[in-house]
Amino acid sequence: MIEAIRPSVWRNASRNTGWGGWVTGSTASNMANSAGDRARAEMAAAFCVNRFGAGSDAVAQLAVLKSTPSYQRGDLLRKGGWATMPGSKDPVDGAADICARKLVTAALPAGNDIAALLSAG
Repeated sequence: MIEAIRPSVWRNASRNTGWGGWVTGSTASNMANSAGDRARAEMAAAFCVNRFGAGSDAVAQLAVLKSTPSYQRGDLLRKGGWATMPGSKDPVDGAADICARKLVTAALPAGNDIAALLSAG
């Protein structure tokens, strides 16, 4: 019975993790690139949230963002320039969508104080 189980376990282990958890150089490179892209998008999204909140009309803009359909929120932030890092022409891929999610899901403090919102989150 154990002899019949062993090949099945080995096959599933190698299918799910590679050979003993090892991956090829190209897979490792792809994983590192993906992690770097995600980190860049998160950093740019944090910058986007701060920039958005620093605007003199941030409360009104947040109301507009919240009333915009979810699939268009990233576009709104990209067009507004909030997701573009200083010195860059184009926004960082994925940053606007992350920024929109963070802004829309944050609870606005009493008195609509956007600065308090940013310092809390």
